[in-house]
Amino acid sequence: MNEKKLLTQSVVKNAKNAEKGTGYYYIWDTELKGFALRVTEKGIKSYVIMYRNENGRQKVMTLFRAGNISADDARKNARPKLTDVQSGTDILEDKQQKRKETLFSDFVKIYLSNHAKPNNAPNTVKTNERYLERFIIPAFGNRPIKSITPEDVIKLHNKIGAKTPVQANRVHSLLRKIFAEAESMRYIPQNSNPSVYTKKYKEKPVERFLTPEETNKLESVLCKYEDKYYSAVLALRLLMYTGCRKEEILTLKWENIKDELSLLQIEKSKTGAKNIPVAQEVLDMLEGAFKVNEYVCFGKFEDSRLVGLQKIWERLRKEAGLEDVRIHDLRHSFASTAISNGISLEFISKLLGHKRTSTTEYYYAHLQNDPLIEAANKIATKISSARKTKQKLKLVE
Repeated sequence: MNEKKLLTQSVVKNAKNAEKGTGYYYIWDTELKGFALRVTEKGIKSYVIMYRNENGRQKVMTLFRAGNISADDARKNARPKLTDVQSGTDILEDKQQKRKETLFSDFVKIYLSNHAKPNNAPNTVKTNERYLERFIIPAFGNRPIKSITPEDVIKLHNKIGAKTPVQANRVHSLLRKIFAEAESMRYIPQNSNPSVYTKKYKEKPVERFLTPEETNKLESVLCKYEDKYYSAVLALRLLMYTGCRKEEILTLKWENIKDELSLLQIEKSKTGAKNIPVAQEVLDMLEGAFKVNEYVCFGKFEDSRLVGLQKIWERLRKEAGLEDVRIHDLRHSFASTAISNGISLEFISKLLGHKRTSTTEYYYAHLQNDPLIEAANKIATKISSARKTKQKLKLVE
């Protein structure tokens, strides 16, 4: 099934999955000999180069995942490598030798540029960089990545967990991803991820939901400060009425609002691009909002978005008597209101933009018990009432 074509973005995009049982096939570039696109049965597309070393052994070197780089840039990267091959260099052997000596800190740079930054929201990357700088690099940075053992990871996990168990879990999750990427890129042997043996600390989800009375208090404060903090008040109301994450609202642009579909198109979020269904009340709110620049929640400067929402929120929540409520709790309250009105977890998962329903269940499944308990109480009251009536009748006899 191998083909020969000039590799372009269109060719790469339209390349079909390899037939079942074949494993993969190649589309060989007609411009640069030895350069190709490899496509697997599952549709994984990678740029590769193929060559023979001085002993005549054929070797294939994977360069990039196709989704992370254009065909033209991949070709430019492949050209000098194929030139080295022609001069007798076994580039794959050299690369493998370097991997044996790769320090953990060096691989982290590769991980951030090749995996983390292209696939995660900027805030997630910043958080992970803080974990790396504060905990991980001081522990493992100067060591070869292959030398890090399960015992080393457990020791670091316990050290962090002695003071902040939840933070220890977040650091562990990041380590697991880094070593998984090291496995896939052959910097460490397959099935040798040293973080898989670490037991995470049990966590209790932080739960804070606004009651109807608290929502009314907050709305009164928002009305009071609407002129002074216009963009911030608009942002907070959108958070209350949509269940979106803070960054999803703060980066929302007017072009992302699809009135005819009742959707907000979120280009970048913690879980990637997604469409958020919204109520007509939200669309009406946006219809009456000031349009100063491309951002719905505009900032103080030209073409800027709102910044500093946290500080404004702290002032407003204090006046409303809600000092223990975080901005993210507005999202929890949205979900809580949905559940109390009988909306299923499956639908709520889609409204919140969760990738998996299991995430929604983890945080909100227990809230489904509230209406059930209420129903059980009503039934029990009815039964109890009937029993007491019968007892009274017996006394009359």
